[in-house]
Amino acid sequence: MNEIELESFPFNSIIDDREYEASIFRNYFGKFLTTGVYFGLYNDYGDYSMKVMPDNGLNVKVIKGCGLIKGTDFNLKNDTILSLQMPIGNNRNDMVVVRFDDTLEERKTKLYIKEGTTTEFAELERTIDVYEICLAKIIVKDRALEITIDDIIDTRRDSSLCGIVTSLIDIDIQDVLDDITVKKDKFFLDLDIITEKEKAEFFERLNIWFETIKDIIDENTAIHLLNLINENKQKTNENNQKINENSEKINTKANKKKTYNIEIDTNWTGENTKRIQVQGIEETEIVSVYPIWSENKETRIQEKEEYNKISLVKSGENWVELTCDEETPTIKLNARIEVVY
Repeated sequence: MNEIELESFPFNSIIDDREYEASIFRNYFGKFLTTGVYFGLYNDYGDYSMKVMPDNGLNVKVIKGCGLIKGTDFNLKNDTILSLQMPIGNNRNDMVVVRFDDTLEERKTKLYIKEGTTTEFAELERTIDVYEICLAKIIVKDRALEITIDDIIDTRRDSSLCGIVTSLIDIDIQDVLDDITVKKDKFFLDLDIITEKEKAEFFERLNIWFETIKDIIDENTAIHLLNLINENKQKTNENNQKINENSEKINTKANKKKTYNIEIDTNWTGENTKRIQVQGIEETEIVSVYPIWSENKETRIQEKEEYNKISLVKSGENWVELTCDEETPTIKLNARIEVVY
């Protein structure tokens, strides 16, 4: 018999005959998890995981968090301060980067500032052995003494630069259901049976027909035919039940993907918070807020600066609350609230 050995793991090792390289584990996790940072319930990170915030002077703080780069897990256990160099003569475009390095000399991930030029940001290095993700872009102003929230562009949600870790496993249940429905409908259509009443009458006529022939066929054949009829009827009922159950699951899943459009005006409380009524949001849900940009370029640039002032969003029963760490937006903003979990 022709046998082909498949590449597989893990198996118990006997005298070191089943040792596995790190690349095998990375490839395994990379099959079902994307590169990026973790958001959500894990360690109560919410959307703060690996977020870059201004600190004193020319320093920024990276909030503790974790993520995945090409199947390799990384973890920043504590809030960490990074320092930037003061540019003289012109502004400079820097990035806060997590670097995965699998070269023999390194074999590690690290967090660091990647300096750019006065005109553009540095290019992320992405080779066979090295892969970098950008947590934030920072505009370091000429002779600046401090970094403000307006200088920082959060890029964690940008999948081309960083991204949020999500599952690659996506079974299209609807396609399966559609295929079952098509075959079921074709079976009855070939018999010119359309309504549910006609389908019930079909099985009734089938049973009557069997009663008329059971006396002229031997007992074994009769039992076999009866079993086939009953089995077919049972499978039809089971398929109908599964279709109904899966349809309910799909509808439930679709209903969980809730989004709401909100307007953020300039009236904020003394604690730099704003609570907005959003009918339908539940207290147990985790939400994210995404900007809805204007079509006008100049307005859009201003909106980006103002939107970056918002640092935290949390939900309650029929409301969301936004928080700014320092300044609050000075113009009206439009945003989309999306239920993540």
